Amino acid sequence: MRVYIATALQHRARAEDVAQSVKRASATVVSTWHTLPESTIARERLQSVEMLKQIARTCRDEVESSAVLVWLYGDNGGRTGAAVEVGIGIHAGAHIVACPLPTASESNLSLLLYAASSWDTVRRYDELTPQHLERVFLRVRTAALTAALTSKAERAAFG
Repeated sequence: MRVYIATALQHRARAEDVAQSVKRASATVVSTWHTLPESTIARERLQSVEMLKQIARTCRDEVESSAVLVWLYGDNGGRTGAAVEVGIGIHAGAHIVACPLPTASESNLSLLLYAASSWDTVRRYDELTPQHLERVFLRVRTAALTAALTSKAERAAFG
């Protein structure tokens, strides 16, 4: 299972915590932004427009390659990149797991999740354990298999 972790840049350490849980759940973390030492707000401000475009393209490609997107939301400090990544994930058909940070508000959450075809929420950040992720991954795999079998049966029945 390929997983992208989206959150505001200032929550990079929490993203790394989640990445460890994802790995313990035997999945692959495809997001790389949180592993790079240069991923800081201060360094981002010094980047050229071309470099920022390249970073955005890399994140887009990683999101589009994921089956699951874990979104750590709340207290984004005015930053909106993670919400854009969630939108890309929804468009790409990723299963969205919405996980509130301690300062999260539910205001925009429902609007984004209603656009997703497949999503889960957790009540608290510390509930995002490897065991919880394993259950999510099983549901995603089951849904994909069911869709594939249904599609194959429909093609056979209706040509």
